[in-house]
Amino acid sequence: MGCGASSNTAQSAPPAAAKAQHSMPPPKVKLTYFDFRGRAEPIRLLLEAGGVKYEFNGISQDEWKNLKPMAITGGLPILEINDKPLGESLAIGRFVARMHDMTGANNFDAACCDMIVDTVNEIFFQKMAPIMFMPEEERPPALKTLVEEYMPAKFAILQKFADKNNNGYFVGNKITWADIYFFAIFDLMNAHLPAEACEMIKGKFVEPCPSFQKILHNVKNNPGIAAYLKNREPPVTDA
Repeated sequence: MGCGASSNTAQSAPPAAAKAQHSMPPPKVKLTYFDFRGRAEPIRLLLEAGGVKYEFNGISQDEWKNLKPMAITGGLPILEINDKPLGESLAIGRFVARMHDMTGANNFDAACCDMIVDTVNEIFFQKMAPIMFMPEEERPPALKTLVEEYMPAKFAILQKFADKNNNGYFVGNKITWADIYFFAIFDLMNAHLPAEACEMIKGKFVEPCPSFQKILHNVKNNPGIAAYLKNREPPVTDA
């Protein structure tokens, strides 16, 4: 009988704990970055997809000079949860994804999401973003080399995941942070690259791949993201 009582108590505890958890106020969330999209934009899309209420603190370069000595990892973005700071964009993105069930159904799915996000991050932030800061006359040949010599192998890797799943998501059967980061690179390209460069990249890698098109469509039409994009200044990725 003692074991039975213990079992009943154990079974009744989770609903009470869940009720207490639901009664807690939502955390105070603040995202600080420069006053443009950049590395903060994928995080904002994740927060919007997760239905998180947050404050975006867009700062100037002058404001950053004063803030930098106090930055937890010496850079931006910074995400604060109830005044507790987190740094590094991928660590922040992974944290938000875990908190809002966007890392797949199990640890293997989560690792697949990480692989895809790392690949996407390399394409845009490590390889493409530096081109945007080159002198204007140097950008076209650098971009041409990137598109012709580097991107095909990377997009082929991503396409293997997309084609294998073949349901509008890279991993599993619902949106993950891998899908959102993939959408984000095209969204950022539209914002920061000349229109002809965006069309060249989309024409070479997205238009021939229905699986990519489905993923971009699903992310763009996620209710939280769709509402955010509707009220954000254009351009918005077409898919």
